[in-house]
Amino acid sequence: MLEAMLWILRTGAPWRDLPKSFPSWESVYSRFRRWTELGLWAHLLAYFRSELADEEYLMIDSSGVRVHQDASRVKEANFQQAMGRSKGGLSTKIHMACDGLGYPLGFILTGAERH
Repeated sequence: MLEAMLWILRTGAPWRDLPKSFPSWESVYSRFRRWTELGLWAHLLAYFRSELADEEYLMIDSSGVRVHQDASRVKEANFQQAMGRSKGGLSTKIHMACDGLGYPLGFILTGAERH
């Protein structure tokens, strides 16, 4: 199950495109949702940060992601949804901090106009 979830997160593929070598996409998705609702992913990230982080270096980077046209129809809650206007249109910026080995320590989402 975990390998299937990591495959989806790594490739960005839709859940239905999960290869046949993994369990069914429905069971993987329901387990992923359950773990997300329980806060297991945040707990794992905190554990890796405290126990396994190589804190000799801290690397920070950000990447912009365009908002899908269907999501861009939201008018009032753009700040809470981390959407902002940039030259290319409505976008979100992902700010990530990694340790010396490149493992994620944490991230925040902001509107694209933020630095």
